[in-house]
Amino acid sequence: MAAISLLNPKAEVARAAAALAVNISAAKGIQDVMKTNLGPKGTVKMLVSGAGDIKITKDGNVLLHEMQIQHPTASLIARASTAQDDMTGDGTTSTVLIIGELLKQADIYIADGLHPRLLAEGFDKARAKTLEILDNMKIPIEINRENLIDIAKTSLRTKVHPNLADILSDVCVDAMLAIRQENKPVDLHMVEIMEMQHKTDMDTQLIKGETYYANRSEIIGAWVKVTLKEIIIPGTRRDGQIYTNTMYVVAIESRQKIIRQKIVTGREMAYLQPANVQLDVGARVIAVFREILLPEEASQRVKKDVFYPGIVAEPLQISNKFRYLIFFDDGYAQYVNFNLVHPIFEASKEVWEDVNINSRGFIKKYLDKYPERPMVKLHKDQAIRTEYNGKWWITTVMSVDCSLVQMFFDASGRIEWIYRGSTRLNPMFKEEQAASNRLQHRQRMTRKANTTAPYVEYTRSDPEQPEQPPPQRSVARKSTSRPPSNNNNITYRVNQYLPVPHREAPATKIVYYTPRRQKPKTNVYTPHSCNAKCKEYMYCSLSRLKGYSPLSKPLLCGFYRLMYKCKNKKSVLYKAPCGRTLRNMQEVHMYLRVTRSDLTVDLFDFNVYVRCLAEFMVEQKNILIKDLSQGKEECPITVVNYVNSAQLNFCNYSTRREPMEGVNLNTHTEFLTGCDCTDDCIDRQKCSCWQLTLQCLKYMDKDTDPQTVGYQYRRLPEPIFSGIYECNRKCKCASTCLNRVVQNPLHHKLQIFQTDMKGWGIRCLNDIPQGSFICIYAGVLLTEDMANRDGKFYGDEYLAELDFIETAERTKEDYEEDPYHEEVEKDLKSPHRSPEDSAPDDDDDYEEDESIRNAADDRDFVPANFQAKKHSELDSGIRTRLRKRQEEVLIKQEKRAVIPASMTDDDTVMISDDEDYVPREPSSFNPQDSSLTEGGERRYKSVREMFGTDEDVYIMDAKNTGNIGRFLNHSCSPNIFVQNVFVDTHDLRFPWVAFFTLSYVRAGTELTWNYNYDIGSVPGKELSCYCGSSECKGRLL
Repeated sequence: MAAISLLNPKAEVARAAAALAVNISAAKGIQDVMKTNLGPKGTVKMLVSGAGDIKITKDGNVLLHEMQIQHPTASLIARASTAQDDMTGDGTTSTVLIIGELLKQADIYIADGLHPRLLAEGFDKARAKTLEILDNMKIPIEINRENLIDIAKTSLRTKVHPNLADILSDVCVDAMLAIRQENKPVDLHMVEIMEMQHKTDMDTQLIKGETYYANRSEIIGAWVKVTLKEIIIPGTRRDGQIYTNTMYVVAIESRQKIIRQKIVTGREMAYLQPANVQLDVGARVIAVFREILLPEEASQRVKKDVFYPGIVAEPLQISNKFRYLIFFDDGYAQYVNFNLVHPIFEASKEVWEDVNINSRGFIKKYLDKYPERPMVKLHKDQAIRTEYNGKWWITTVMSVDCSLVQMFFDASGRIEWIYRGSTRLNPMFKEEQAASNRLQHRQRMTRKANTTAPYVEYTRSDPEQPEQPPPQRSVARKSTSRPPSNNNNITYRVNQYLPVPHREAPATKIVYYTPRRQKPKTNVYTPHSCNAKCKEYMYCSLSRLKGYSPLSKPLLCGFYRLMYKCKNKKSVLYKAPCGRTLRNMQEVHMYLRVTRSDLTVDLFDFNVYVRCLAEFMVEQKNILIKDLSQGKEECPITVVNYVNSAQLNFCNYSTRREPMEGVNLNTHTEFLTGCDCTDDCIDRQKCSCWQLTLQCLKYMDKDTDPQTVGYQYRRLPEPIFSGIYECNRKCKCASTCLNRVVQNPLHHKLQIFQTDMKGWGIRCLNDIPQGSFICIYAGVLLTEDMANRDGKFYGDEYLAELDFIETAERTKEDYEEDPYHEEVEKDLKSPHRSPEDSAPDDDDDYEEDESIRNAADDRDFVPANFQAKKHSELDSGIRTRLRKRQEEVLIKQEKRAVIPASMTDDDTVMISDDEDYVPREPSSFNPQDSSLTEGGERRYKSVREMFGTDEDVYIMDAKNTGNIGRFLNHSCSPNIFVQNVFVDTHDLRFPWVAFFTLSYVRAGTELTWNYNYDIGSVPGKELSCYCGSSECKGRLL
């Protein structure tokens, strides 16, 4: 007993006699509760739950289920009794009473000293004798309606009032006979019990030939109410045909009361009532479709619910206001209230097999990838290209409702709700096509970047990952192409936020230096003609300033950077060491040329926000490496880590590309085009290198002004997809040439630091103006096969594709459709002032020299073309036409009758389901690719094929050998962009991959670019994105 007590000290311990008495007492107790229930005269019990719910019944099975029985013996008796009810449908109370009576009699004999084992053996013999007697006295009966009704009455009269029991007996028996099949168990799910709140229990009746919904004729047409007349079981011969599956004979009644019969399958029938449980995604249903009509059209239509077949694409949830998103078979999508969605009777295991063939592919892909759903991010009044009847049309976003967008077709006035993940939307179409081409090793589709264009957003509502397609590629590679119309700004919205640990960062600060010898007030300008002697006023030469930030070098040499205010707008000017005032980049370049200075024009900047002498500082104790490049760069690259104790294991620093075996990189000067300019290549019409850039660019945009593209005083404001051809070693121009940028070494002060979630990253220690060259991406050049093999075994995180050919070709094909699309978006956007349009808030650095106002004799240095060019007449004409076209679109929108997203039954017109209704025009989730021919091939042959039949994209690998560019992290909102530049070779297969700032970057900011990975291109591999931007994808690969 001591050992047993230790097992559970709180348990009640009883000896054999006491335990037996307790068990028998429990049986007597449950018998006393249930005995008043037996028979037609039994009393009704009222059960009250803890929540106050009341249930009145005399059914023993219900009582035993609702009673909370704690004693184990009583609970065992209750389970045995309910098992009796589950097997035969009755006898629950009788079983409890028999067990209780046997134990009551056994208690008498035990009190007289009889051993319980003898009683148990007696019960076994009694059970065998009872079965023998019952087997001898049983009378076989015929299973017919009369006998079944008597059996039903015997059972029901013990549970309900006799009058109600007689009605229910007939109803139950007739229902079972209607669904009964020979040699098969009865499927009770074929009987539907409908509770009618407005009638009493005595009004219960059986409706023979229950009402369902079935399709009228075509499978994608409207479904109407039908009456079930007959069920054809498998193997039945009917009209000379043997049916192998269960079929249903239904009757369809028309308006003229003409009844015709039709044989349908379970996949062509739907329940009359909506489901009383939440339907899963992929469930086959019919739902009410609400059509948007003009007022004159609505007055001619009969308001009536019309059901169309489809699938559930989105479950009930708060985000969609507890509505089902339905993908209809004919290509439409709408949100439908749950009470207007009815489940279909049967569905195939692969539900998309039941869908119309035109929508089958889209539905299959959607269900395979769910819960991952790529959708186009849109907002009201945004312009977007949308497909309709095989053509792309300019449309305007009227409203966005969760996963749907209401589009207005400008040309025809058509209004339609479209799923935001449909490839009928051009951004989604381009995204799908790009991924398909990459998997098939075809050319990459890219478009000119447009920051205001719609982009694709991936949403997730479930942590499960979709099943991946068969592998097409074993590694992931960064791309030098820009995201097509921001299409690759893919956002994965997940329920949980990405876990970014919180750590206290070390003390950092931005220090503002002042050159020791700067005294601008004392340097008075003396009229003179600037020449080489003006260099004598400089404090030091450029060669002595290695390691300083580029914008500080002119100031350290004797230049002064001043700010002045004109018409409440701040501007910047420079004063040369000789006192000459320089007001813009043209004057700076002219001054540097006439003085033959070693300074280059990209060391100056006229942006009032740029702080030339600001430097980001970190505590010295966190610096791991003072110079990662080991003197190979002009500016030392420090390495810091204040996040963890990880060390940077990279030592093979190289600033050059190294071709591996199988990569034929020809850098001979005979294969280069050189210029003989002596004016720093400022005249683009005479420079042969500039002409190569401009001639390639005209295939992208014929209306581009050659003076406004490419390098602007050694800065690149925006990328050129046709590539830039820089002056090379065959040219005769000087090193200060305006067309020599990428070939120059790193001159910005950068630092490698350990991030929280992204590994090692790069940040700038000084302010960097927009369009400034950062660095190149250097490494070893690999073939496609070598990259796949090495990336699979050694890692693919530092692979970058040289896909300049694919980028340029696709841009050339698409440039014709870009201008109108982008200009409309610009006109639709409300005007905002850029940072350059307003002066900064702080006036700490503001200085105004009186010589600025009075130096009239200093104006002789202003070039004739000082004023910047305004918009050309051609641009003005385009914008005027676009404005007029947009006004016409707005007028059409006002004339259309628009149903708001929160529409109700009272303000919605629905199509009649009678035979004289006009069938709606079928739609589609997938458009026809207009850039493909009928055979599925591209119109244009890739330039890469001209180099060889098996020619493929070359890969740059910086894992073991490379420069600082390998440490640039990804961001969905990057601040630098990629530009393909040709320097040492004009071979289109081997451009230099260069990075330029996309906007002004403040000191201490991390430098990031868009990796442009193809999400899903590497099956089984997934990389999360931790960039933290407002447009973060949440996923890289």
